[in-house]
Amino acid sequence: RPGLIVGPHDPTERFTWWLRRVHQGGRFVVPAPAAARVQFIDARDLADWLLLQAVNGSTGTFNLCGPDLPLSWGDWVARMVRALQPAAQPCWVDEPALLDAGVAAWMGLPLWLPAAEAGLHRVAIERALASGLRARALEETVRDTLAWALAQPAPPAGGPGLDAALEATLLA
Repeated sequence: RPGLIVGPHDPTERFTWWLRRVHQGGRFVVPAPAAARVQFIDARDLADWLLLQAVNGSTGTFNLCGPDLPLSWGDWVARMVRALQPAAQPCWVDEPALLDAGVAAWMGLPLWLPAAEAGLHRVAIERALASGLRARALEETVRDTLAWALAQPAPPAGGPGLDAALEATLLA
């Protein structure tokens, strides 16, 4: 049972939007609180694990998310900024302000879920880790994914992520 699958060749923009936005630089909106958790899995780590399970003949139910240690929004954003655009400046916006502005969970601000739904980012993955799941460095995932995304045509308007006008309003 994989969570959000990310990485190069992911056309959904749910993860890639963040990378494009950080790479653009400047101030950008991030959902507060920084301590909230976020989970996803690099498709390459998922594939490695699946091949290992096929070789080992494993059976059963496994939750496949990453990274292998709990990841907070604060840590994820800080590591993305360091890896992609150190001049980018996260601006933490609390849940009531996001909801009042009409930001939709999950797609309006990709990966973000209101606190009442945030259990999706707290999936237990210990069984998968014990069976060999390994997560590559987050920085590798974000760099490789951004490199792939920048080589693609620009995504169509109206996809996941904040449009510039709404972001400007939230930043103000």
